[in-house]
Amino acid sequence: MIAGDSKSFIYLIAAVLIGESVISHPLTGNIGNDLLGTFCGLIFAAAVTFILKWRTDKIKSPRLYVQAVGLTAVAIFSLLSFIICIMRFSEYAARVMLDITSVVLPLLSFGALAVFAATKATKTLLKLSAVLFFLSAASLILTFAFSVPFIETKYLLIYKAPEAEGFLYSFFRVGGTALLVSLPLLFIGKEVKLSRFVWGFILGGGGIALCLINTLGIFGAEFAATLNFPYSYAVSTASVGKIFSRMDVFLYCVCFFTCLIKCSVCVSTAQKALKKLGSEILFRKN
Repeated sequence: MIAGDSKSFIYLIAAVLIGESVISHPLTGNIGNDLLGTFCGLIFAAAVTFILKWRTDKIKSPRLYVQAVGLTAVAIFSLLSFIICIMRFSEYAARVMLDITSVVLPLLSFGALAVFAATKATKTLLKLSAVLFFLSAASLILTFAFSVPFIETKYLLIYKAPEAEGFLYSFFRVGGTALLVSLPLLFIGKEVKLSRFVWGFILGGGGIALCLINTLGIFGAEFAATLNFPYSYAVSTASVGKIFSRMDVFLYCVCFFTCLIKCSVCVSTAQKALKKLGSEILFRKN
């Protein structure tokens, strides 16, 4: 996906994970599903990443048909993730940020910005990821700190056993997002140290945890599941005297920055996969 082994890769992974959580975290109405499914999904993605890393070290040149299938799957997976993320963010921007009914304007403008960022050089995207991650993390921590007085600890207790359907929904939603940045490791770019993924998952998991505690602690699992953008509504309920009547400005920063990185990563991954598929397999010069 991203060539080279830069420390900024850590922040890119974390930003992608947080971007999924703040816009459309899968809340099912059962706190057991939401908490256990989410973090089991992250552990699953980390295990898959470890296995893929081990296999890529063992097999330097997979057969062409294996590469072709893998690259095609990576491209399709990345494009679908891009479409889902940009549609969800455009809906959020239209309904919450801009208070308009049409999603066309945010869809076109944000899509063009994401594609533009994805076409930049690898180092540029990595540096952008690092900067936007720290801005997003600062905003996320501030919104959490200001929301603490409104959090009810009783809402964070797992009082109901997880249900298979809801658990799997949370599991694959979050685990799939994590795999978005680890699956391409097999086929695209130079080797990246496993520690980059480990720290990326840890930081991203920490961001998801803050979002979950904020949302579930303020509303409870059952009510939060009825909201279209639960994290947004949770943050909007918090206020800090006369300084900040609402925390929306910080929330907008988190949503915009992290979703921009996620969409850019999706486009960049798909573009590199298709390019590699065409130049090295389909139109390979013998």
